[in-house]
Amino acid sequence: MALMDRRTLSALSDGRPTKKFTSPGWWPDEADRLHLKLWLERAESPNPPPVLWGPRAIVLDGNLIGHTGFHRPPSSIEDALADPSYSGPMERAAGGVVEIGYTVFRQHQNNGYAGEAAAALVEWAHATEEVSTVLATVAPDNRPSHSVLKHIGGFRIIGTCQGDNGRPHEVFRRDV
Repeated sequence: MALMDRRTLSALSDGRPTKKFTSPGWWPDEADRLHLKLWLERAESPNPPPVLWGPRAIVLDGNLIGHTGFHRPPSSIEDALADPSYSGPMERAAGGVVEIGYTVFRQHQNNGYAGEAAAALVEWAHATEEVSTVLATVAPDNRPSHSVLKHIGGFRIIGTCQGDNGRPHEVFRRDV
């Protein structure tokens, strides 16, 4: 995985090549254009989050095959679950809380890349000693993402929220 710093995000947002990897000609799609814009806005904000808590490129043989990362740096459970659409318990966390996300492009799915990337994020977050809890939100019918969380292990459903697409999502929690 390669960290996507401000320079990389800027290049990708403008459709310019990056030195870190080659992007598919069709990418970014509509959803990832929004993600790139959000990540770049955060990176260029007056108080940007540390790049280590941002997006990462999933790269295979020098080619971008997906992306993964933390939605935000570690925060309290109250901040992590502050989405007004969240419904469920808000059990205390012993330390910081992060939410992970992952996308593997269709032609590279079903090869274990999402599971490897997500597991690496969880392990890395735990190793920092800043994080005690990892969250993930998944649409109920997204069986591949359910498999990713099962592969990592320790995730349990704690509630629901509304996803970016307006559909209900299940909120998973793993205490590391």
